[in-house]
Amino acid sequence: MTPAPTIRRAIATGTVALIVCAGCNSPSVIEGPRLASNQTLRVMLQDEPSTLDPGQTQYPYENAVLRAISEPLVK
Repeated sequence: MTPAPTIRRAIATGTVALIVCAGCNSPSVIEGPRLASNQTLRVMLQDEPSTLDPGQTQYPYENAVLRAISEPLVK
């Protein structure tokens, strides 16, 4: 056997070993964003919505309240 195929085989084996080790080196704990201790949604409105049913809202401010509540839940 010539030295060239042996060197190629060693390089290929080393490359595969590095790829496998890099794939296994994932963090065990994934931290998310820190949330505020008080999870209260405050919206300044002149009037209180008559309903939170999306099918029965009539005014733009009611839709704004529903959007502020539902969008973070959907995300």
